[in-house]
Amino acid sequence: MNYILVTAIKNEEKNIESLILSILNQTIKPSLWLIINDGSIDNSKEIIMHYANHINFIFLHNLGGEVRDLTWRYHKIMQYGFNLSIKICAENNISWNYIGVLDGDIVISSNNYFEYLIHKFIENPKYGVLSGKLLSWNGSEFILEYRKKNKPTGAARLINREVLEKINGYPYIPTADGIILIKSELAGYENFWFEEIIAKQSRLTNSITNNIKLYKEKGFIFHYLGYSILYVLLYSIFKTIIKHNFTYLLIIYYFICNKIKKTEQVNDKDILVYKKKIIPNYIKGKLMNYFK
Repeated sequence: MNYILVTAIKNEEKNIESLILSILNQTIKPSLWLIINDGSIDNSKEIIMHYANHINFIFLHNLGGEVRDLTWRYHKIMQYGFNLSIKICAENNISWNYIGVLDGDIVISSNNYFEYLIHKFIENPKYGVLSGKLLSWNGSEFILEYRKKNKPTGAARLINREVLEKINGYPYIPTADGIILIKSELAGYENFWFEEIIAKQSRLTNSITNNIKLYKEKGFIFHYLGYSILYVLLYSIFKTIIKHNFTYLLIIYYFICNKIKKTEQVNDKDILVYKKKIIPNYIKGKLMNYFK
């Protein structure tokens, strides 16, 4: 069973060689690994080229760099990368059953990471998206950031080819990694991450974005994806309490600003309905478990 990988990088010279070596150390290597260099101005391109010239499954594709934008730019590159990698496979008769997202600041610690995930897919054909456990460097140690078991990390995951085809490919949309999980579930598949295999991330999630910009993006994304104001209120208050940081309340402000301005929203009805039902479904599930 074969898999392909897509990675988007920008100025990752400190980590990219470690990432490449961790893939070369895998018990099952990818049939194709497309690395998209988004205009790096460090030595990332040269490091990747060195390996691409010697390893036949590593392909480097260079783009003109633009301002880093996790809301739109990253997902535009990933959609392009998915389409290009599939095209390369078709043109070169490369077979694949799964396609993976692998971020540039990752190192795969378990050398059987992808073999393990492939075996899980084979054991349960209803798995849609899978990953291992992601540990993030907080400046002094690697920690496990909170993640529900049905929310595999977007930084080092495999996607079932059947799922990708049913959801019409990688979506160009904010938080596309989460949208893929939703669409996978709506298509009747299950998503999961496993404790037994580990990937390590060189920084905390969203650490490259300053707080004010992050809150502004969150407010926009919650509006764009059709979250209810109740969800945004609860989310912001919960974060304020947990993080002891009142600036999280700015998310509510930016969410309301987008509501007032009637900023564009996604036109995918499935996503809009799903997001609006998050709170009612959560409460319903808790009540059902309570009265069992």
